[in-house]
Amino acid sequence: MRKILVLTLCLLLSCAVQAAELSREQFMDQFLSAVQAKDAEKISQLLQENPATARKIQRALQAVEGEAENAQQARALGGLLGELLGASAQSGDNAAGSDIAELQRLHREAEQAWNHSDYPTALEKWEQGLKLARQLKNRQAISAFIGNLGAVYDDLGQYAKALEYYEQALAIHREIGDRAGEGGDLNNITVLHETQGDYSKARDSYQQALTLFSKTGEPENLWMVWKNLYEVMEKLNNPNAAIFYGKQAINTIQRLRTHVARLDDKTLSQSFLKDKKHVYEELADLLMSQGRLFLAPQREDLQKRLLAYQQTQN
Repeated sequence: MRKILVLTLCLLLSCAVQAAELSREQFMDQFLSAVQAKDAEKISQLLQENPATARKIQRALQAVEGEAENAQQARALGGLLGELLGASAQSGDNAAGSDIAELQRLHREAEQAWNHSDYPTALEKWEQGLKLARQLKNRQAISAFIGNLGAVYDDLGQYAKALEYYEQALAIHREIGDRAGEGGDLNNITVLHETQGDYSKARDSYQQALTLFSKTGEPENLWMVWKNLYEVMEKLNNPNAAIFYGKQAINTIQRLRTHVARLDDKTLSQSFLKDKKHVYEELADLLMSQGRLFLAPQREDLQKRLLAYQQTQN
């Protein structure tokens, strides 16, 4: 199943790109020139891009002691700088909040259109969101919009274009260390390969996902990747590899089941295995077709697991 990457306020704020601030000398030269020229736009830009430097200068100026004219001018300049900083911070906060609201609006409207198969509107809204995200240099939002555009082209059957978008999103998620986003991208890419019947490429994508989830220690994702690899290897007519992957899926499910059983919740235990029954059954069918179901130790091991499943269901 494809994964839509929902934008959140926290997500968008976490990836803002900050440029290096000017030195105190550079800031003061440009600031005083802008004040003399009454260039409000330049002053606002300096304050927004160099808030830490401006704050240090402001504190230093207001700390100047004495009643000499230059000391009074320094304190006055410090007071002015403080007022401008306050106004700039409020303006910046309002702008950031406005940008985030706009990104979320575009995403929400695009997702609604996509869910109703209104692909032209979905493409238009997500393209607008991508343009704004790039202006804001927010890589998390950029990757989300790119991945969602890929999903639209995927649904439209434009698989080459969809793959291009998915791979762009994957590259960004890997660069910024977003493991969840990376896993979603790999899932999208693999589903696309399977849709096209390219099971060798699907296998390669699943193996990348396997490496990812093994590192992050996510058994709920791991058992599904093992299971998907099992099914792909069956389609590639490699029953030995399929059996190996199927057993790994069951082993992972059993470890998860043990954890669920400790919670002493029968309803939870039953629902936990409800969508996993086919993994046991499909592996049993494959082993039987290969004449291996009744060979020790596979038979005993699998029978125990099937019995455990049946007892949970009962």
